[in-house]
Amino acid sequence: MYEIFIETHFSAAHCLRGYDGDCAKLHGHNWIIEVHVLCKELNSIGIGIDFKDIKKLVKNILSKLDHSNLNELPEFTDVNPSSENISVYVYKQLETSALAT
Repeated sequence: MYEIFIETHFSAAHCLRGYDGDCAKLHGHNWIIEVHVLCKELNSIGIGIDFKDIKKLVKNILSKLDHSNLNELPEFTDVNPSSENISVYVYKQLETSALAT
């Protein structure tokens, strides 16, 4: 098994609904995102997946989140925009994008 990863970031605001504390108020973060990809095989030139392809997919996904109020996005209408739920969102978007290619 081969593993590669990229690290990137985005900035956005959010508030945690139902949270008892300061995070219930609107505030911002600079999130650091790591994406790890496992490949079973390498192609004929020794590449499992091109970094360029992963970076492009992640950039497209994060462009919707970057410099936004996450609570106002349809994806987080019924789901708290916690770090964990943001991770789920990014994962599902990557999964959908990978299946489309």
